[in-house]
Amino acid sequence: MMLKPSWTTLRLAALLTLLANALLPSTAQPSKVTVGVSWGHLEGEWKIHEDALRARLSSLGAQYTRTDAKGSSARQLEDVDALAAKGVDVLIVVPANPEALRPGLARAQAAGIPVVAYDRPVPDPAAFYVGFDELEAGRMQARAVYAVRPHGRYALLLGPGAERVRQGL
Repeated sequence: MMLKPSWTTLRLAALLTLLANALLPSTAQPSKVTVGVSWGHLEGEWKIHEDALRARLSSLGAQYTRTDAKGSSARQLEDVDALAAKGVDVLIVVPANPEALRPGLARAQAAGIPVVAYDRPVPDPAAFYVGFDELEAGRMQARAVYAVRPHGRYALLLGPGAERVRQGL
């Protein structure tokens, strides 16, 4: 079965188009634009996101380079610094641990590299954020369950990123 890119992936592609036009110097040629992506853990559905992102960047004539921290916050911080040192024009991060990236994102922005946080916000007000409100999505799900069964026993299943869910309880 072939999976299709999610709406978040499509929004990211649209944002990249805007970034390429609005944030990069007007003298930059599309073929010379390099987008670096630091994946916190590139597996499962993220590979579908990557395929859609790579295809969209290619259609814009942009170069794509990426790193995969495999869930390691320390490695991802090194990856962010390495992508900035490579001279990427735009840096996208899908953080394994948003807080751990703070110093690397500050260094990238000090070097004039726009930063986009994808799916998980980062603690940097200058970074763009593309994603959705997980807390509100959870509230919507809870209201829907409650409408069907207002009383009873419920199980709360937590997965990756559960710390944001716990904040909303």
